[in-house]
Amino acid sequence: MGMTNLRRAASAAGVVALLATAFVATSAAPVAAATEKGTCATTGTFSASGTCTVLAGETITFVVKAGNGGAGGSGGAGGGGGIGCGGVASGGFGGFGGAGGAGGAGGAGAKVTGTWTNSTGATVTLTVTVGANGAPGTAGAAGTVGADADCPGSSGNGASGTGGAAGTNGASGTATGLALGATIVDALNGTGGAGGGGGGGGTGGTSGGAAGANGSIGTAGGSGSDGQGAMSPLPDGWSFLTTTATEAPFALITSDGVSPDGPVNPVRPSFTG
Repeated sequence: MGMTNLRRAASAAGVVALLATAFVATSAAPVAAATEKGTCATTGTFSASGTCTVLAGETITFVVKAGNGGAGGSGGAGGGGGIGCGGVASGGFGGFGGAGGAGGAGGAGAKVTGTWTNSTGATVTLTVTVGANGAPGTAGAAGTVGADADCPGSSGNGASGTGGAAGTNGASGTATGLALGATIVDALNGTGGAGGGGGGGGTGGTSGGAAGANGSIGTAGGSGSDGQGAMSPLPDGWSFLTTTATEAPFALITSDGVSPDGPVNPVRPSFTG
């Protein structure tokens, strides 16, 4: 091969190498598309009911906490017995009224976590319902004190006091849930605690100086039931989280988002010569 042909071959090889270098330098990988989220995930925590969106193909992770039951009202104390005839000098004192029973504690609303995927092929609007706690029951009224004996110079016993009234039951809480037409998840509420029983009235003192008997103590109200017990078993992949009857109801929605179709601003290869 002559010198001219050698120079031509070297020049051609140089052009090919230059083109290859230019292609590699200008054909970088496409820029990854940014993920997008519906308003359910961008809002995050819901402390009140409302609506929000989930994008097509988006998977949300939710935590929903239902309303708690209200505590039962305590029972009223019984009234004391009246003093027997003869008064402090010779008559017996009336017995004390019994204490009212304590109201039962309200049940805890269930707290549930799980996932849901929008497989409809389009953006959807979810209804978010945040439950409320039940109101506590009211305390029972106290009993009335028995009348003292009214018999100067004669014998007579004091009247017995009346029993206290029972407290009223606490109200049940309400459920927290997500829905798309049909229900996706409903965390069930706790029920209200029962009211405590009223205390018994004390009996009256006797004219012979004997004290009246104290009234009986009212019975305690039973506790409300937790919402968790009414929901078992949960769907696969969902679980209960620890909660108490003091934790407020809420809904929490998170998501990793979805990528829109196609890369964002892809870099196309170009050649320089």
